[in-house]
Amino acid sequence: MLWLLLVAIPLWLAAQGSNLPVGNPAYHLLDRLEIKSGVLPPYHSSLKYYTRGDAVHFALSLDSSEQLSASDRRDLRHFYLDNNEWLGAPPLPLVIGEKRDARLMVPASVANAHYETSGKPVLRYFYRTPANWFEVDGSYFHLRINPLINFQLSKEREDGKYWRFINQRGVEIRGGLDDRIFFYSKITDTQASFPDYVNQFFEKYHAWPGFAYFKPYKSSHITIRDGRDNLNAEAYFGLNISKHVGMQLGHGSNFIGNGYRSMLLSNFSSNYLYLKLNWQFGPIRYQNLFAELTAQSRADFTGDRLLPKKYMAAHYFSLAFSKNFTLGLYEATIFTRDSEIGQFELSYLNPVILYRAVEHFIGSPDNVLLGLDAKVNLFRRAQVYGQLLIDEFNT
Repeated sequence: MLWLLLVAIPLWLAAQGSNLPVGNPAYHLLDRLEIKSGVLPPYHSSLKYYTRGDAVHFALSLDSSEQLSASDRRDLRHFYLDNNEWLGAPPLPLVIGEKRDARLMVPASVANAHYETSGKPVLRYFYRTPANWFEVDGSYFHLRINPLINFQLSKEREDGKYWRFINQRGVEIRGGLDDRIFFYSKITDTQASFPDYVNQFFEKYHAWPGFAYFKPYKSSHITIRDGRDNLNAEAYFGLNISKHVGMQLGHGSNFIGNGYRSMLLSNFSSNYLYLKLNWQFGPIRYQNLFAELTAQSRADFTGDRLLPKKYMAAHYFSLAFSKNFTLGLYEATIFTRDSEIGQFELSYLNPVILYRAVEHFIGSPDNVLLGLDAKVNLFRRAQVYGQLLIDEFNT
């Protein structure tokens, strides 16, 4: 077992803080640093989302490396600005009921050399640091509030009559309490007219990728077709149960697997209610995910009524065999129940046992998915990854 001890150094422990949203430029930077350095990060890249605390710890551990280019250091500066509340985080997370025996995280972050303030804040209270519209740094509490604005306008070459656009506004809030409890919320209001390939997807599935509810939209300013209006929200809170186990409860999406999209579990769907447990010990990462899913699109129904529900119980085991090779195993069960026998199948709450064994025990027709995910970093210059998914195609 000597190899197991070797790859466990350094021993990264429980995840800390809110998540880095998928699509954040930090993912490209962190993946690049992992490939170039040959250092095993405190997270496994197949388990999105990375937590901000883990990501900052990894970046700081490489900050003095001579391998970093001028571009890397410029990107790191922006990364530190975006996640400045974690610059002074302790190496071990605080858990519920634990007595504090070290310096408070937020004051330590403010004192860190990478923490920057703005020369001229707006109206004294806004943009006091370059990356945050409104920021609060207390001894036991931190808060970040930022506006979200996304506006795009274009015309398709084949159809120059109609405009395609996205007009999205929103707000993003994240924070923490007592260095133990963390929360995040994002609300967006979107009006859009998408390209034909997105409209074709909607016509086929009656769903808008990433959104649950929408209504028709017509613009009084420009000529559009197939306009849609959507109000979307996601939120969660998390806490450290122990130094090796973290919990998160929320309404949002999840991502398991390497790549821009994943066959195992991707964030392509609309948001859903979930409970997630993350286990970390040495080179092993283990995740339990329990979720309530909407079986059909709101576009298929009229009036006010509850949509049919499905449920998911999934777990994912990832092992770093070395600094350059990681292998993950995925298993999930998708199921539904009628009112006579209840809703969520409590037998699936077992976080360890194989769901196939549970299926045989309860006489279930539920659909089980089995998957494999592998990643290899080559010669500190490239990364290769792949996935295999087996689906029973049961309904």
